[in-house]
Amino acid sequence: MTDPAQATPEQCPNCGTKLKNVPGIGPSCLKKGCPVLDGWAIWPNKPVVHNKIVTVESLQKIIAEKDQQQAELLAHAEAMAGALEKLSPISVQMGADYADVYFADGSTHRTQAMTMNPQDWLDLEASFSAFRAYQKGHSDA
Repeated sequence: MTDPAQATPEQCPNCGTKLKNVPGIGPSCLKKGCPVLDGWAIWPNKPVVHNKIVTVESLQKIIAEKDQQQAELLAHAEAMAGALEKLSPISVQMGADYADVYFADGSTHRTQAMTMNPQDWLDLEASFSAFRAYQKGHSDA
């Protein structure tokens, strides 16, 4: 059967085989070699996945797209971590009117307390540390 519009709710919209109600999944085609995993995907008032028949191939495509997105996010996180290595850890030495801010790469910045509150630098360092801890905890996954 090539036209899903001709199928009845009891038939696989791909091959016409009688669907079996699989607990936790719903009507499914059990014919060996048929790519349809969920026969409900095309019926009105039933669960729909992008108005398409759910097939092994469609799920593989979705997984591949998500894997690509994940790889891009991980690469971005790695780039951010590399940039942070130049800055963090940040330490601050408070003065009367100025604060000296020391960065991991050895550079120093002197700031007036009224320009940027010295505590803001310490808060940034706390955020950087939390990011590194999160990244370390998820890099082994």
